Amino acid sequence: MERLLFLLKPAILPEADKIVYKLEQNGFHILEKSQIRLTAEQIKNLFFNEEEEIQEAFLNEYLSGDIVVLILEKLSGFQEIKNLLGQADVETAKEFTPNSLRAIYGDLFYASLDFPQAERDIRFFFPDAYVDTFPAPNCDKSFLENSIYPVLTEGLTYLCKEKPENPIKFLGDWLLENNPNVPKIKEPSTAA
Repeated sequence: MERLLFLLKPAILPEADKIVYKLEQNGFHILEKSQIRLTAEQIKNLFFNEEEEIQEAFLNEYLSGDIVVLILEKLSGFQEIKNLLGQADVETAKEFTPNSLRAIYGDLFYASLDFPQAERDIRFFFPDAYVDTFPAPNCDKSFLENSIYPVLTEGLTYLCKEKPENPIKFLGDWLLENNPNVPKIKEPSTAA
């Protein structure tokens, strides 16, 4: 499951319920929701580096009213939100992904598109919210290769050698007995 921040700009607020419904229909779970008004300083801190020139039109777009911010969660959430938003250019979105949010409503959204950005964004808007420690890229692959595959390969090899009547139960029991994360306790010998 991936958590990310999703933001509705002030101009789209009248359609907020429809957008939330569409997010839920696309399998996103809404963990937190808030409607707030940002200050110019907050907008600068969130969207601009110190070296970047602040775009007045961008600033005014956010200062024009309240925004709605959501913490969303979904399996493959970053890819799914990209698909739901559509291309960054509204005209391209209308042409290639006519059912996307940007094709329908325009560029009135902001979303975290990767783990580091999501962690920063969620902490910015929801400082008291629980934020999972996001894995580094490729750590899932490393965990599988180093921890899961060796044990699973050994179990499947043993399964092929034994050829039990109920292979699923056999493998399940074998994995429980040979779990490398369970400490092996050796009973003390009793000396007579």
